[in-house]
Amino acid sequence: MMDGEIKIEFLDDDAMPAEAAPLITVVEKLTSAIDELKALSQTVRATARMSAFGPDALCNIYYDDEIYPVALPFADYDRYQMRLAETRQPPDDVLLRQLRDLVPTLAGRGLVDVGGYTGLGAVMLARLLGAGRLHVFEPQKVMWQALNATIAANGLAGITHVSRDVIGTEGEAATISATRPDRLSGTNYLRREGGPLTCRSLDALELGDVGLVNIEFNDSKFHVLKGMVGLIERCKPIIIADLSGRDAVEMDEFLKGFNYVMSRAGRHSAIFLPG
Repeated sequence: MMDGEIKIEFLDDDAMPAEAAPLITVVEKLTSAIDELKALSQTVRATARMSAFGPDALCNIYYDDEIYPVALPFADYDRYQMRLAETRQPPDDVLLRQLRDLVPTLAGRGLVDVGGYTGLGAVMLARLLGAGRLHVFEPQKVMWQALNATIAANGLAGITHVSRDVIGTEGEAATISATRPDRLSGTNYLRREGGPLTCRSLDALELGDVGLVNIEFNDSKFHVLKGMVGLIERCKPIIIADLSGRDAVEMDEFLKGFNYVMSRAGRHSAIFLPG
């Protein structure tokens, strides 16, 4: 080695000094223990917040000087419900502000929510926009009691129709994928021959005048659009869809045939406006 040069040698695992191996093992175990403590701390915090919900297990969500009670029975482990319990805020307030600018009122018109889950999205839209009728569709049995409790707590039971129908193309078979307790809001509804559930189309249901359709579930939304052609032609509703299904291009192309224009909205949604 010449003067002024620095020689760097890289050792493979076999050449590593024997005394370094125990130290690395300790660090790995400490890192794993810290991760477990973080997860446990988050669960404990969520459980403590749940105990403050009250005897009816309702959590207050705050938005624009209003309170929206929502039932969160699985906030101690479901990621979506845990986030609501921790923040006490709606998941996408940006979308709500945009909608209030685009839709001053739904007075006398219906609102359809496909993928109701906890019911928070449906009741917030209905109360903010003054919907005349609310139609909520949520097939998951585990969310049925919580969904109805949320609707009742927000004073909307009298104008709300809640259904466990899977919305898609009429008569198409569907099945619910394996449910992960930490991702209840992300359950997929798979359409395939021989599924135990039968899809209903929005066109096959008597929904009356509809001013807004919100499609929010973790699956392809295109099936819903194909089953609501008559509703689109009759009512020209504004359509909102979250982009988790990755079929925004297909939805856009389909709705262009009815003179709809797509825009990105909120943090992860698209809004389709009739021309």
